[in-house]
Amino acid sequence: MKKIHLIIMTFSVILASGCTGNGNGPEENASAFLNSYFNADLEQAAQYCTEEISEILRKGKAEIEKNDSSVISIFKRELQKMEVSIEKSRLTGDTAFVNYSLLNRIDSTIKRNTLKLRNQDGKWLVFSLN
Repeated sequence: MKKIHLIIMTFSVILASGCTGNGNGPEENASAFLNSYFNADLEQAAQYCTEEISEILRKGKAEIEKNDSSVISIFKRELQKMEVSIEKSRLTGDTAFVNYSLLNRIDSTIKRNTLKLRNQDGKWLVFSLN
């Protein structure tokens, strides 16, 4: 169980590191990344990330897949306990602040956070997670 918790914490750090969108608006890209991530679809989530972060996600996925199938199931189940909701966003020039919440469906706790995205070359890039 400690190993699963460590894996989840590692991916939380990755989440904070920065992601890119596919040309959609900042809310759509933030939502697509977060939903993919919390549905344990790390390959899909990697599509919204810089090459560096995509590689980290892929390596993390490969590490997870080295584990017993029961560990993989627990990891996915733990991530899927979270329900992601985009609450609001605001634009300031080429920077967007997307507020979101994570509802733990088991104990009903809510964590709120903000993704900061920057528009670069027509794509919204997550560059900070508060």
